[in-house]
Amino acid sequence: MKLKYLSGSETNKDIELTPPFISIGREKDNDIVLSEEACSRYHAKIEKEGNVWIVNDLESSNGVLLNDRKIEASAPLTANDEIKVGDTLFKLIGDDLTDEKTIDLQQNDVIKPKTKTKTKNKNALRLTLVLALIILLVGVFALVILIPKDETAKGPPVDGWREKELEIIYHKSAAGFDPRLQKYVMNDFQLNIRGNSLKYVISDPMNGIKINKKLELDKEQVHEFRTLLFPDDANKLRTLLSMKSKPARENANFHYQKTLFFRSGNVGNTIEFINEPLRPDVFELISELETYINEITGTIVEAPEVRYKKANTAYLTGLAAYKSRNGDYPNLYAAKKDLKYAVKLLDGLKAPDYYPILVETLELASKAYEKKIKDLWDDFVVNKMNGDFVDAMENLEEIMQRIPDEKNSNYTNAFKHKNALARKMNRKRK
Repeated sequence: MKLKYLSGSETNKDIELTPPFISIGREKDNDIVLSEEACSRYHAKIEKEGNVWIVNDLESSNGVLLNDRKIEASAPLTANDEIKVGDTLFKLIGDDLTDEKTIDLQQNDVIKPKTKTKTKNKNALRLTLVLALIILLVGVFALVILIPKDETAKGPPVDGWREKELEIIYHKSAAGFDPRLQKYVMNDFQLNIRGNSLKYVISDPMNGIKINKKLELDKEQVHEFRTLLFPDDANKLRTLLSMKSKPARENANFHYQKTLFFRSGNVGNTIEFINEPLRPDVFELISELETYINEITGTIVEAPEVRYKKANTAYLTGLAAYKSRNGDYPNLYAAKKDLKYAVKLLDGLKAPDYYPILVETLELASKAYEKKIKDLWDDFVVNKMNGDFVDAMENLEEIMQRIPDEKNSNYTNAFKHKNALARKMNRKRK
């Protein structure tokens, strides 16, 4: 397989793809060096897994395009695929995935033919082996058909395994010189769930962070974790239980690891990736798991540098929404949501200079928003007491429109009052 330049200063130049991988980026230690600004320092990696070549996006700034479509994390390649990295376009040439050693052996067999006698003996031996294999297969098939089956033993899962105690261990760590951040890092996150007990530890010595907490989960939270890792859908469950780890890749400069263990009764799986990008299916599972962990613990499972960057963006967005509120519900809600998210991102980190303004603005936005919701409740009570049911119904509908979160207590109360008022109005019409 070859990679052909379709654009840039090296147009029409071919590069041989050699296992295990080739790297592309601005840094000089890449296999393919692109000096353009649109290309990240370590932008992409094309590696061979078995007989398949795969392109991986190394969390670049502008992403990797495969046939004009941006890939999520990685994607398999076939002949004539077009790959765009930065401003440079490549094309994959060739469709023969057979290993070179196999080709050489086949050529040697042709170049160095055996004598007729040896060929006959070899053919006779092959025929004998084939006949023996056929007899063996027939015997095994007969045993499978004739021996009575034990209906109580149909695989590892036993009855009631879903009701057994849930166990989850999730470990994420990074240490060394991070090529994406261009700095040395050392951080570690560990989560342990057993039954309804959750423990997590976050350690980042270089930033002076150490968090060690324990929480008790309610039945609904345990059910959410169980549903995520042990779905009712048989195909999804089979996929999760059959997910495989990738062999660890040695890296002297940077160590990055993600490990997930989950079990209920005698059913479960362990997945581990060391210095390797996650496959798309595993990436989706880990992302959902981290999102729910964040909801439960209030802790963002990301590197401090990433959290600071996201917090700053959320702070500026929320501040702009609050300043342009003009008494408008959507802007107040957006300000409250973004500013609250920024506070959550900064939990456990050293507070930035803008933190006092962030907290003060969040308090002002929250009070202004809650006051508007309270005014609507007051109008509803007055209209209901005066028998103005139509206006009261409009008040309730407006409350529900102003609160996008269906789990919010104001939303659920408005929903209940709306149903009760609708029944009352129907009885009055009759």
